Amino acid sequence: LDRSSAASDVYKRQIPLFVPFVWVYYAYFPLTFAIHFVTRLRREWLFEALAGYLVLACAGFFFFTMFPSQMPQPSLAACTAIDCRALDVMYRSDQGFNAFPSMHVAYSVYVALFFLDHARKWALVPVLLAVGITVSTLLCKRHFIVDLPVGAALAFAARPVAKRAAKTFARLFRFLR
Repeated sequence: LDRSSAASDVYKRQIPLFVPFVWVYYAYFPLTFAIHFVTRLRREWLFEALAGYLVLACAGFFFFTMFPSQMPQPSLAACTAIDCRALDVMYRSDQGFNAFPSMHVAYSVYVALFFLDHARKWALVPVLLAVGITVSTLLCKRHFIVDLPVGAALAFAARPVAKRAAKTFARLFRFLR
């Protein structure tokens, strides 16, 4: 997406860089694996989760191809704290390309929705993590504001598709039984 420098300047002034949120951002990785604790309870849920993850991956690929974008990342050269080093690792890993939409938000919200559907009594932690990860994408300067609701919308759209595709995936991957 073409993000004007004026809009970028407003974003820099209005939303501060808050480096300690990098740890919340990194919670994305265990959260996306946490879905296994639910899918191991019922095999058909594994295929539903797999279908949802695949739908999100295809949607992300489509958006990244059709609407390439980059989030300018601030310099962390003056900061030597461990938080800054952790954020710098992230910045160096992809230089902010393919920011639209936020797939971190999409997958996090998808996992939270999955827990709400299938393991409601444990859903509070994934829901809170999804909210925290969403906020952290802004505070760590990984995404523009518009990237977040689109990522969440993808997750909400992927849930019914995944539910319908679960049986098809079960047939395709019957060798996993």
